[in-house]
Amino acid sequence: MDAGTSSLQPRVFFDGARFLLWNARHVHALRCVHRICGSLIGALPTNKRQDAEHGLPLSLLFEEVLLLAEEGIVEVVDSSGAASPAAPAAAADAPAADEGGAASSSSASKPAHFVTISTECTEWAQEALPRLEPAQIRLASAGTGRLLHALTFRALWERGLYITPATAFGADYLCYKGDPFRHHAHLLVHVMPPGRKMRPVELACAARLASSVKKSAVLAECDGEAGAVRFVE
Repeated sequence: MDAGTSSLQPRVFFDGARFLLWNARHVHALRCVHRICGSLIGALPTNKRQDAEHGLPLSLLFEEVLLLAEEGIVEVVDSSGAASPAAPAAAADAPAADEGGAASSSSASKPAHFVTISTECTEWAQEALPRLEPAQIRLASAGTGRLLHALTFRALWERGLYITPATAFGADYLCYKGDPFRHHAHLLVHVMPPGRKMRPVELACAARLASSVKKSAVLAECDGEAGAVRFVE
């Protein structure tokens, strides 16, 4: 990776389903400067703990990408219609024949159906891909029900917190006062749509679960029309 590429505005690629970031320096900057963590989803071939440790690319949540785009921190482009990296020509993978017409033993032992592909299409770093504005990002995620989550995410982020998903705890977000690598989460946040009221048993479950893992349960009441979020602990 050259210095010129890393100094450009971070470029997030939307492949039709996910928002991906490939540049390691940009991943570091988003985490250390802008408190956006995302999730590494790539494999590390030489790592013995591939079930627990992952590499590039970084997958970003819809609410993370929307916030970054609205703040002008990243450029979001649509790569769903872009050409993928070209695979090697078939002739390059075909066994080489000797003078008698038979394939050599070293080439014949190579499986013909394996090809080498790039993990990232380097041409996309500068290619003029269609840019997605915040309104288009919202439209691309229409029907997912994440707009209220985006409001909640922004409200938490503006309070100086690091935010990660909390699916394992039955909530929407975990909130940290510092980088999750160095701090434990202290809040479990549940996003409440307008008019949605939690039953007493649900409140008890949320409070007991948060208490058992030494965290505080927080309800985020969202007003979709006004764009306001109220937090109740």
